[in-house]
Amino acid sequence: MSDATAKQFNNRVSYVSRTYLGKPNKKDGSEKFTTSSGKRFTGSKIIMLGLICTEAVMFGSLNKMPYDSFMSEINAARGTICRNLKELGEDDIIEHPAQSKYKIKADFSHKNNIPVYHFLLTEPIELDGGIKKRLSYNAVLYLCEMINFYLMPLEERNYQKWYIGGFHRAAKAINVPDSTACGVIDELIDTKAIYSKELSKDSAGNDMVKPGKGKHCKILTAYEVNSEILSRCRKIQKEMQELKEVKVLYTYGKVPEPKKSTARPAPATHNQKHDKYALAEQKFQKLEVTFASDETYKNIKQRYVQLKSIWLDKFIKENDLDRADELEDEMNDVLHELKTYILSRGSPPENIPADIGKYIK
Repeated sequence: MSDATAKQFNNRVSYVSRTYLGKPNKKDGSEKFTTSSGKRFTGSKIIMLGLICTEAVMFGSLNKMPYDSFMSEINAARGTICRNLKELGEDDIIEHPAQSKYKIKADFSHKNNIPVYHFLLTEPIELDGGIKKRLSYNAVLYLCEMINFYLMPLEERNYQKWYIGGFHRAAKAINVPDSTACGVIDELIDTKAIYSKELSKDSAGNDMVKPGKGKHCKILTAYEVNSEILSRCRKIQKEMQELKEVKVLYTYGKVPEPKKSTARPAPATHNQKHDKYALAEQKFQKLEVTFASDETYKNIKQRYVQLKSIWLDKFIKENDLDRADELEDEMNDVLHELKTYILSRGSPPENIPADIGKYIK
């Protein structure tokens, strides 16, 4: 990953139940999540469900989640978010009791889950030659499955040192066709997020590992996760251990009752949210002062404003959702370029509002 990326530290993580993949849990018989046609949900829908559930556990079942929250946390375009929420409602998976509030209706397993690290969704992986690429949702799901394996204590994975893979295992793990699984593995290897290893045993039964690919039952394929990615996820997991509600939910399978707000009056909660947005506004205004005479900063901002204006026409006036999605991706790329430029001029990451796009006019 690039130096600019390394400076950022998004420590958010969502917990995606494997039942969201369209696979019923054999132990507790929980309902599998599928579309009305019986097909698996798309990767973006699966990750959105994980985010909705995790937010509900951490902040209350009716925590407000505007589109900007989905956009900043899982790097989804506004049009994609709109369609996903609409279709999840039509499939009777979620309900929409109030504006920007969502609740998952169907039962699911709390024990069998994949921790999904948000920085893998929002930050590009840097390829050789300086080319940067954001991982697809399915690639992130499978990468997080491998990360989950490597972060478990050895005894919990039966002292198995290596994640033994192959496209058949990938297809089974995230419930996709073999052809899709092959593409996911190629994507992860190409971005150096994982490395393919040839795993065999010597005459004494010791593991023998070298770069390559398994050939038959005695020479298997193993995948090693990029050490920088794994180290970052390990730090995030350490911080998450302090969030007891999440730990209880996804370790023991019990959903804690929503906390009553008697100890914290409603006005105080409102003030906290107001303070959060006020602080973000202050950060943006400081950036405006700092870069008041910087032409590069102004030009990048102007490109964003122009794209946003076109997007509004396509999304609201013309209802051209496909073109709106494309424009939204372009807008996200411009915002990433702006953040990278600000960091390159010496501003620390904490001085940049996470949702900087909403303050650019």
